[in-house]
Parts: sequence; structure tokens; C-alpha cells
Amino acid sequence: MAAKDVNLHAAFGEDNFFRNAFNYDLTQIKKWLDDCVKGEKGGPQTEKEEVRKQLSRIKGALYFLILPEGLHFDDPNAKPNSHFRRKVRTDWRTVVDKDKDPVKFKLLSWPIEHQGALKESLESSWANAYDLLGLFISILGPAPTTADKNNYFLPLAAVYGRWCSRIAGHACWKWNWKTPGNGAGDWPYMFQVTWKLMKAPVDKKPPAGKKPPADYKVFFLGSSIAGDDWIENDKDDKDKYTGKWRRAVQHSRFNWLYSGLRLKKFTLKDFDSSPVQKNPKTTSNQPYGNCAETYPFIFSVRGSGNEDLMGLALRRDYMMDQNLTAYNHDKVSANLCGPCANCKKLIRDAGAKTANFSVYKEASSAPGRPKATTAAKTKTATDNMSAVNDPPPEGWSNSDDDLNIEYYWGPDGDGTMAAQQVGLTGAKGFMIVSRDNGRDAYMFTASTGKVYLWNMVTNEIYEYTKPTDRTAILAQMKMPPGKGELERKLLFGGDL
Repeated sequence: MAAKDVNLHAAFGEDNFFRNAFNYDLTQIKKWLDDCVKGEKGGPQTEKEEVRKQLSRIKGALYFLILPEGLHFDDPNAKPNSHFRRKVRTDWRTVVDKDKDPVKFKLLSWPIEHQGALKESLESSWANAYDLLGLFISILGPAPTTADKNNYFLPLAAVYGRWCSRIAGHACWKWNWKTPGNGAGDWPYMFQVTWKLMKAPVDKKPPAGKKPPADYKVFFLGSSIAGDDWIENDKDDKDKYTGKWRRAVQHSRFNWLYSGLRLKKFTLKDFDSSPVQKNPKTTSNQPYGNCAETYPFIFSVRGSGNEDLMGLALRRDYMMDQNLTAYNHDKVSANLCGPCANCKKLIRDAGAKTANFSVYKEASSAPGRPKATTAAKTKTATDNMSAVNDPPPEGWSNSDDDLNIEYYWGPDGDGTMAAQQVGLTGAKGFMIVSRDNGRDAYMFTASTGKVYLWNMVTNEIYEYTKPTDRTAILAQMKMPPGKGELERKLLFGGDL
């Protein structure tokens, strides 16, 4: 039986904002942003002059980085195009220090203050179009106390993701969305919203004839790092070579997270030793700060009192459906994901509850991700691959629904295309990180007979080098934390 649709909450002064805004194109998005700055849209917050001034500044920075005419995006002096604010380092090719990576650009940023759920405002750095859009929308909060995961925050994340796909980047692999132009890089892999109930002060008596202040929910939106093609080798086109630019951006965002986060549970030396990077059971490669939770955590995690902090993460795959012309609760909620190991540690360190960020908190009626093909086709595809009969390592899944072989590993599948970029053919997936653990990595074999890891966030492919046998690799992954030993190497293709 099909699940009933959800009655969506009003937002930003509009009864049907989520359903209307879900289909906005670039022109409509820009007009809505402009109208917010004028005080004609956006709800009660834009009635305040100081808010409109802040929105105007953020909009100005955002327009420098978005499609099609952003001056920083299409900067003739800083090629290739990027949705990050940057300038060329003139001496970058002469770096000889073995401890330094050559990087073509210096990342520039705008310092912008915001309070969010914190007790006082905080200045952070902003350099990317997707992050600035999340900040703009978040400033228009708070949400009312009647807002919940399904009627407000899930559609909010879905609209944010759709808008991100309109302002920057390009459709991923086979997704033929009508984007406003050829942007830089794939869309963000993940979109996230964190929210917190803020209690109104009870010690103040309202003036005669006025109601006491009401409780409200502060929220903040963010996306995972995206907005660049990250061309790290120069064998095809030296003018496009950017060196270790991705790592430089990740490191900057890591530093911003460290500087802004109220709790210092890691150090500046931990860039290459986050839980995701260290844990062989979740062998993806994200440092702290790469995730969509970065800015939401900066402006939501307080020094104490985080017990009621809540959040959700939404994969971009809900946008794969070309026929999704209206908000559909089941199709969107099927792409919810739990926090990765990095974010789980930050949640626990803050004294918050990981259950409040779970896929199943206030769970939707959707049973899981929609299948991309018929049950018969899925069975055939599954039978043709080397099935994993033993229980997978903790945090991983080999169920048919999670593997979704036809979608990821069909002729035009995302995994197939990523493997082909590094010269691999005959790719067959056999195990994916479970939905409630971030679903950010997929293990597969290829015609080489070797085992590989597809980082679904960055689209990178890694080859397992020690051990190389699948049974031995899985045995190491099932060892107690800190006991398993796995080695792998990053593969580069002609188009990377």
C-alpha cells in the first residue's frame, strides 16, 4: 500500500512554500532571494533591517560564485572554473618541500557572523556557493515548535538540495537535469539540517495585552564539500591541473570547524586521523569538516545543553528521478542517511543523542529506497555477482534493497561510471555502508579480479593492496576495532 503524503508546514511566511519552491528554477530562486533582501519574502525575519542587511551581504557573496555569470566562478584569471572563492598562487609549481603539497589556488573567504542556537554570535569563514545558500535560508528561521522532521525539516532539506542543484555544479553522471549551465563539479553528495528547540524565557512577564514569548526551533542547513572538479593530475591538460586543491579546501574547512566548534574534542593535528579514516570497517576517507554537518554543527552545538539537538541527512539521489516534479515524501525520505563515524563522534562528544540523528527517528512510512528496476531484474543482477553469504561487517549491508545493483552498477550506473574513469571494467558491487551509517562507501570487484572501494562522496576509487583477497579483506574488517589491518591506494584515471 502506498504511504499517505504528509501535510507540510507553512514556512517563511508562505503556506505552500515547500511544494512551490521544490520546482524553482535559477531565475525563480534568485528572485526569491532578492525579494527576501527587499523584505517582500522570507517571513517575519525580513521585517528586521539588520537581517535584510546581512542577507544582502550574503546574497552578494553568493552571486559571485553561482551560475551562470558568477565573477569568481568564471574568473579568467583563475581557471578552471570553481564555485569556491580563490586566487592563483603564482609560485605553486615551484614547491619543493616534501612536506607540502603543490596547490594551484589559495582559498579566499568572507567572514560572516551568525548566532544560530548558540548563546552568542560567532564569526566563521565562507567560501562556497552551497554553504552560503544554506546560511541565507537558515537566517530566515526559526521554525515554529509544531515543525517536525516530516512536515518541515525533511522538505526543507529537499528544497535546499534542489536549489543547490540549480545554482552550481552539474548533474552527476547520467542525471540529465536541465541545469542553468555547465557548473564545476558534481552536486554535493549529502544535505543536512540540524535543529534545536529553544525555550522562551519564563522569568519575564509580557506587557499587558500581549502573549508571553513562544518556544521555537532554530535550524541550520549545510552540504558536503562540492563545487569543483578537483583535477589533481596534469597528464592531459596542464592548464587544468590544480594539484592537491581538494585537500587544501578540506583542510581549510577542517580548520573552520575546529575554530568554531564549542567543544575541542580533537586537535588541529587530527586532520588525517578522523574516525572514518582510522576505522577499517568504514574505510572511506573523509576528514572532519568534509561532511554536510560542518556548518550546522558549528552553529548548533553549544558548550552544554545539547541533549535535544536533532538532525537529518539526505542523499542527493532523491533527485535522480526525472519525473519527480513535485515533493514526494516517500521518494525523498527513502534517501535519508544516518551520520557517518566522524559525525557520530562529534554528536557523542557534544552530549547529544545519536538516535536523534538516526534515519528512524520520527521514521517515515517509506520502507526503504525505491527500487530502480523490477524484482526479477534485481534478482538476476544479484545472482550474476559474487554474493556475500556471510553476515557483513558491522556498519555494512549486503541486502538486495541496499545494494540496488541495477541503479549503481548497470551500464550507466554511478558506480560503473566511477570505475570506468580509472580504467576498470566489469565492476560488480557486493557491499555498501548501511543506510544508518552514512552510506558513503561501496565495495566492488572488477574484471581484474581485485577488490576496490568506491568513495561515494568524492567519487574516488581505491584498490585494496593488503590483503588483496576479498575473504581476507572482510575478515580484517570484522576484527575488533584497532585490530584489523588494511592497506589501499588511490587510483587515478585519464579524466581525473
